Amino acid sequence: MKKRFFAIFLSSLLLASLAGCSGKKEVDIHEYDDTTLQEYLDKHDLPKNLSYSFAAEEVSDRTSAKNYTAEYVEFDPEVLKQELLHLPVTQEDEISIIAEEGDKLESIMLNSGSENNRGEFMYYGAYPVEYMDYHTDVPGDIIDGKNFAYDNVVTNPPRWENLDFMPYEEASEKVMEELKILGFPEDIALQNVISLNLESLERGYAYEIEQIERGDLENTPGPQPQKKDEAYILHYRQMVDGLPVDNYDQSMRSQYALDRTAVIAAVYNQEGFVTLSARGMMKNLTETEEVNIISAASAMNLMNDYLSQGILTKEYNIESFELTYHQFYDSKTNELTLRPYWFIRISYPFSVNVNPEGDEDIRETVAYQYIYIDAATGKLTQNGLETFSEEYYEELEQQGITEEEAESQGFE
Repeated sequence: MKKRFFAIFLSSLLLASLAGCSGKKEVDIHEYDDTTLQEYLDKHDLPKNLSYSFAAEEVSDRTSAKNYTAEYVEFDPEVLKQELLHLPVTQEDEISIIAEEGDKLESIMLNSGSENNRGEFMYYGAYPVEYMDYHTDVPGDIIDGKNFAYDNVVTNPPRWENLDFMPYEEASEKVMEELKILGFPEDIALQNVISLNLESLERGYAYEIEQIERGDLENTPGPQPQKKDEAYILHYRQMVDGLPVDNYDQSMRSQYALDRTAVIAAVYNQEGFVTLSARGMMKNLTETEEVNIISAASAMNLMNDYLSQGILTKEYNIESFELTYHQFYDSKTNELTLRPYWFIRISYPFSVNVNPEGDEDIRETVAYQYIYIDAATGKLTQNGLETFSEEYYEELEQQGITEEEAESQGFE
């Protein structure tokens, strides 16, 4: 098997290489377990060009957390059809349900039955306005390409703002009532609200027309948005023992385990669901052990030490610092496990060309980096990429795992 060497990947977060730092004294992962996070921040400087905006006093102060095994929810297609579809079903198989009438189309995309795709479905409603241009399953983070341009730069919709057709709290209550009927876990919490008001929809529509007129898009423009088209994008998280399950779509690799994210995302307007997506929903959680975890202050110290090894070349801001659960799926045993992780989300200024296929059109926005710290072991990974060594791949080879099998399980 071809051997590879993976250095710690810092993407655009760090300019300086970490080469030559191997002789640095190891940090005690429990050094600040008796210190509150606010006390740590008051007494210690963060690396130059790094600030924070989260509320330190609201960060969990737990000293232990439980590990779990779980199973994926299997959504009942009959319930999904009854509750979500408005048109007559014209086609159905194990992976999709299609409903059509005239020029209207609805669909429900199901998992394929594979163990790798449990706990998920995607509903697309028959609505003429193309909300998908503004929508990602990931809360707050914009994927590259058109969604990046539309959501974060061109449309720039407000968050946590009430729309005229219904306050967002009432809309969320209606959504959560429906989620229970559909078979979602009981313990879920609203995380994020994006308010697609008419002004933001009109900005997106105008930009689409502009692209079509200059030949960058071959689409036929949809109907011009109206007041009745205003909608919320609502993101939820499954909660376990009072902690949220990670729903940021970043890869965090572990030997023989393929990580998962637990996503609940809905586009909801005055007529109801426009889209609804679920991924990684869990049931039958069983506690396997309770583990002592490092404190928030100790986790911050590990991050501080890590980032201090390089040079931050832009203004970075820690937007969130949370104790979360992260899913791991073992493809060898088909076992799904949950383990506690400190999740740190860092924003930084970013320039994006919103017209990659035509005349350059640079807009300023923000992008994100992530740091995960295993709350039990203190092991740190940045942006989901671990430090895999030659010995790691030799071990895979000794276990009879080929390079192709490793890659198919998410090892890159």
